[in-house]
Amino acid sequence: MEKIVHCILILVLSIFSMKGAMGSINTNRLMNPRTMTFVETQCRRTRYQELCVRTLSNYVNATSQDPQEIAQVALKVSLAKAINTKYYIMKVCKEFNQINKSNKNNNQAAKDCLDQISDGVLNLQILLKSFNI
Repeated sequence: MEKIVHCILILVLSIFSMKGAMGSINTNRLMNPRTMTFVETQCRRTRYQELCVRTLSNYVNATSQDPQEIAQVALKVSLAKAINTKYYIMKVCKEFNQINKSNKNNNQAAKDCLDQISDGVLNLQILLKSFNI
Protein backbone atom coordinates (compact mmCIF):
# COMPACT_ATOMS: atom_id res chain seq x y z
CA MET A 1 0.00 0.00 0.00
CA GLU A 2 2.85 2.37 0.83
CA LYS A 3 4.32 1.85 -2.64
CA ILE A 4 1.05 2.81 -4.28
CA VAL A 5 0.78 5.96 -2.17
CA HIS A 6 4.33 6.96 -3.09
CA CYS A 7 3.68 6.33 -6.78
CA ILE A 8 0.50 8.40 -6.70
CA LEU A 9 2.28 11.20 -4.86
CA ILE A 10 5.09 11.23 -7.42
CA LEU A 11 2.60 11.30 -10.30
CA VAL A 12 0.60 14.15 -8.78
CA LEU A 13 3.74 16.17 -8.16
CA SER A 14 4.98 15.54 -11.68
CA ILE A 15 1.68 16.62 -13.20
CA PHE A 16 1.63 19.85 -11.20
CA SER A 17 5.26 20.59 -12.00
CA MET A 18 4.68 20.01 -15.72
CA LYS A 19 1.62 22.23 -15.66
CA GLY A 20 3.59 25.00 -14.03
CA ALA A 21 6.53 24.60 -16.39
CA MET A 22 4.42 24.49 -19.52
CA GLY A 23 2.23 27.43 -18.57
CA SER A 24 -1.24 27.91 -19.83
CA ILE A 25 -1.84 28.27 -23.53
CA ASN A 26 -5.30 29.30 -24.55
CA THR A 27 -5.95 29.43 -28.25
CA ASN A 28 -9.68 28.80 -27.90
CA ARG A 29 -10.37 32.42 -28.81
CA LEU A 30 -8.38 32.03 -32.04
CA MET A 31 -9.92 28.74 -33.11
CA ASN A 32 -12.60 28.48 -35.74
CA PRO A 33 -15.95 28.23 -33.82
CA ARG A 34 -16.92 25.20 -35.92
CA THR A 35 -13.68 23.43 -34.98
CA MET A 36 -14.13 24.36 -31.31
CA THR A 37 -17.63 22.85 -31.41
CA PHE A 38 -16.17 19.73 -33.01
CA VAL A 39 -13.53 19.40 -30.26
CA GLU A 40 -16.16 19.93 -27.56
CA THR A 41 -18.41 17.30 -29.17
CA GLN A 42 -15.58 14.76 -29.31
CA CYS A 43 -14.56 15.48 -25.73
CA ARG A 44 -18.09 14.83 -24.42
CA ARG A 45 -17.24 11.13 -24.67
CA THR A 46 -14.35 11.45 -22.23
CA ARG A 47 -14.20 11.31 -18.46
CA TYR A 48 -12.47 14.69 -18.12
CA GLN A 49 -14.28 16.78 -20.69
CA GLU A 50 -12.95 20.21 -19.69
CA LEU A 51 -9.34 19.00 -19.63
CA CYS A 52 -9.84 17.31 -23.00
CA VAL A 53 -11.16 20.49 -24.61
CA ARG A 54 -8.52 22.68 -23.01
CA THR A 55 -5.69 20.38 -24.11
CA LEU A 56 -6.79 19.32 -27.57
CA SER A 57 -7.96 22.77 -28.64
CA ASN A 58 -4.33 23.86 -28.46
CA TYR A 59 -3.21 21.19 -30.94
CA VAL A 60 -6.08 20.36 -33.32
CA ASN A 61 -5.88 21.72 -36.85
CA ALA A 62 -8.09 24.83 -37.06
CA THR A 63 -10.14 23.36 -39.91
CA SER A 64 -10.34 19.80 -38.61
CA GLN A 65 -13.57 17.85 -38.62
CA ASP A 66 -12.04 14.37 -38.72
CA PRO A 67 -12.51 12.20 -35.59
CA GLN A 68 -9.47 10.12 -36.53
CA GLU A 69 -7.31 13.24 -36.63
CA ILE A 70 -8.43 14.31 -33.16
CA ALA A 71 -7.71 10.79 -31.87
CA GLN A 72 -4.21 10.95 -33.36
CA VAL A 73 -3.64 14.36 -31.79
CA ALA A 74 -4.79 13.03 -28.43
CA LEU A 75 -2.37 10.10 -28.68
CA LYS A 76 0.54 12.32 -29.68
CA VAL A 77 -0.13 14.78 -26.86
CA SER A 78 -0.51 11.92 -24.38
CA LEU A 79 2.77 10.40 -25.52
CA ALA A 80 4.62 13.72 -25.22
CA LYS A 81 3.29 14.29 -21.71
CA ALA A 82 4.01 10.68 -20.70
CA ILE A 83 7.61 11.01 -21.92
CA ASN A 84 8.02 14.24 -19.94
CA THR A 85 6.62 12.49 -16.86
CA LYS A 86 8.95 9.53 -17.42
CA TYR A 87 12.01 11.78 -17.46
CA TYR A 88 10.81 13.60 -14.38
CA ILE A 89 10.30 10.30 -12.52
CA MET A 90 13.76 9.15 -13.65
CA LYS A 91 15.16 12.30 -12.04
CA VAL A 92 13.17 11.62 -8.84
CA CYS A 93 14.46 8.02 -8.76
CA LYS A 94 18.02 9.23 -9.09
CA GLU A 95 17.51 11.70 -6.24
CA PHE A 96 15.87 9.01 -4.09
CA ASN A 97 18.85 6.72 -4.67
CA GLN A 98 21.26 9.44 -3.62
CA ILE A 99 19.31 10.61 -0.56
CA ASN A 100 17.68 7.41 0.70
CA LYS A 101 20.32 4.77 0.16
CA SER A 102 19.25 3.06 3.36
CA ASN A 103 15.48 3.16 2.67
CA LYS A 104 14.94 0.45 0.07
CA ASN A 105 11.11 0.76 0.25
CA ASN A 106 11.06 4.35 -1.02
CA ASN A 107 13.59 3.56 -3.73
CA GLN A 108 11.56 0.55 -4.86
CA ALA A 109 8.32 2.55 -4.87
CA ALA A 110 9.88 5.18 -7.13
CA LYS A 111 11.32 2.45 -9.37
CA ASP A 112 7.91 0.73 -9.57
CA CYS A 113 6.35 4.05 -10.55
CA LEU A 114 9.00 4.55 -13.24
CA ASP A 115 8.34 1.03 -14.55
CA GLN A 116 4.62 1.77 -14.82
CA ILE A 117 5.18 5.02 -16.67
CA SER A 118 7.77 3.42 -18.95
CA ASP A 119 5.25 0.71 -19.81
CA GLY A 120 2.67 3.39 -20.58
CA VAL A 121 5.10 5.22 -22.88
CA LEU A 122 5.92 1.99 -24.67
CA ASN A 123 2.23 1.14 -25.11
CA LEU A 124 1.49 4.59 -26.53
CA GLN A 125 4.43 4.29 -28.93
CA ILE A 126 3.20 0.89 -30.12
CA LEU A 127 -0.31 2.26 -30.56
CA LEU A 128 0.94 5.22 -32.59
CA LYS A 129 2.98 2.88 -34.82
CA SER A 130 -0.08 0.69 -35.37
CA PHE A 131 -1.92 3.76 -36.68
CA ASN A 132 1.11 4.64 -38.87
CA ILE A 133 1.42 8.01 -37.15
